[in-house]
Amino acid sequence: MKYAAPICAAMFLAGCASTPPPPQIVVQTKLVAPNIDPDLLSCGDAPKVPVHAVMQSDAAHYLVALWAWGNECRSHLEAVRQSLSINVSK
Repeated sequence: MKYAAPICAAMFLAGCASTPPPPQIVVQTKLVAPNIDPDLLSCGDAPKVPVHAVMQSDAAHYLVALWAWGNECRSHLEAVRQSLSINVSK
């Protein structure tokens, strides 16, 4: 009877020792710099305002050139947005 306590203790400790510890989850984050074409990061020069616009067609040509310039800049920004996967609600 005096050996019963050590035998029981040995059985209980053996049962605890055989259980493997839970796995440790290691999370590593690696930041990657996006590769964006340098041409997309700037806009060309805006069209010059016609100083000697005599006719309405001169102003119309300027407005069309200004619209095209703005459209090109917006397309550059959209390409950068897509490269960076930025979701912007419109």
